[in-house]
Amino acid sequence: MDDFLTVDWKITDLKAEDSIIKSAKYYVKASYEEIKVETEGYCYFNGFGGILLEEIKEEDVINWIKEIHSRDEVCLITERLKDQIKYLQSQTTIDFPWKPKTFKVSI
Repeated sequence: MDDFLTVDWKITDLKAEDSIIKSAKYYVKASYEEIKVETEGYCYFNGFGGILLEEIKEEDVINWIKEIHSRDEVCLITERLKDQIKYLQSQTTIDFPWKPKTFKVSI
């Protein structure tokens, strides 16, 4: 699955104090074939990064978040999204029970 998995990260908000980034809000969407899952959250930095605010790029902040949320060099945020996709692949989609039943006429 990893070869065809698409993971898109975006930083949607930054908080700074004295030209030091203190936190970032992130949004992550993973997709595989027709299945899409997403998450968002906040990551708090405690002196992490060491890059001047004027020189920071979105990719730098994304890499900090991945590093902070990694165990054994594996990003846990991405892994949880993969787990959700694997789970959804194993499930059968059904119609909502409360929707009116429809039928097709074939001639």
